[in-house]
Amino acid sequence: MRLTETEQFADRTLDTLAGGERQRVFVSRALAQQPRVLLLDEPTSNLDVFHQLKVFDLVRRLVDEGLAAIAAIHDLGMAARYCDRLVLLVEGRVLAEGPPDEVLTPEAMARAFGVEAAVYRDPITDSLAISLIGPAEERPAKGTARQANVVPVTDAVPARVEQPAQRGGDS
Repeated sequence: MRLTETEQFADRTLDTLAGGERQRVFVSRALAQQPRVLLLDEPTSNLDVFHQLKVFDLVRRLVDEGLAAIAAIHDLGMAARYCDRLVLLVEGRVLAEGPPDEVLTPEAMARAFGVEAAVYRDPITDSLAISLIGPAEERPAKGTARQANVVPVTDAVPARVEQPAQRGGDS
């Protein structure tokens, strides 16, 4: 609880906590189990910007100390800034995987999300940054614009991601 600064919630039940407080307690609870691999699903949802940075800084520090972390993150800027490797999924299929600068390209943004994007190095953080410009000229395939996910993968976790088996057809 100290690492996530949630000690003040120790005597409260989850139903009395606000969304962001509850999310921080969930991260704390996961860390209390002393995992070798930390699985996080939108770990910063419902958090204000300050606590988003605190959570990502904490996870980054733990990964640097040897913990493996896998997370579903929809904030592309945060994923680019804090993650070693990304897997961009569209409707359950891998569109791209690798370091952020290989995955978060303008072409991938158009294919996955149907948006035109500028991708560049932030001069202050030196991390990859993405500016959304507008709808792409070519829309993505039907249903894909809202179905894309970025799954960060640390270097401590095998980068290979198995594709789901195709149904029907020749095997």
